[in-house]
Amino acid sequence: MDDPSVNYDQDRFEEIKSEVEKMLTKIGYKTKKIPFIPISGLKGENSKRMSENMPWWKEFSVQIEKDTITGVTLMDALDKTVSQPKRSTKKPFRMSVGGVYNIRGVGDVIAGRIEQGIITPGVPVRFYPTNVTGKVFSIELYSKTVDKAEAGDRVGIHVKDLKKENMPHTGD
Repeated sequence: MDDPSVNYDQDRFEEIKSEVEKMLTKIGYKTKKIPFIPISGLKGENSKRMSENMPWWKEFSVQIEKDTITGVTLMDALDKTVSQPKRSTKKPFRMSVGGVYNIRGVGDVIAGRIEQGIITPGVPVRFYPTNVTGKVFSIELYSKTVDKAEAGDRVGIHVKDLKKENMPHTGD
């Protein structure tokens, strides 16, 4: 919105919003559930607090289930419309692999976010689609060694007995 060619213009915002709504509708999104907010990422306007350069902007209003959610800023939209996914600790362990590292003096460390379940040291693990197996030696959560990690945690898992010719990959 802060670009000189736009200059915080309401008509330009509405034009772009309309085009984006058309594209999102074509691919199956319900745009009544999506807040559209004019912001300046460079200057932070309407990100955390209301911009003085857009007096025409009042609020967004979206329908989520039976509730009407309103707000003014990007932070309002994120706080009020985005919820954490439900992650079960009762289901079998599943983790998306975000990185595979060989750390000198430690060994193979698989980093990622646990999607469901619980992991503890000593447990055998299998990575798909590579079908590689190993055994959890230790777990790090935010640079601290822990005895267990669960759904929602971002961890580094030190895994022993991985075959070097068929290591897990980012995305497994």
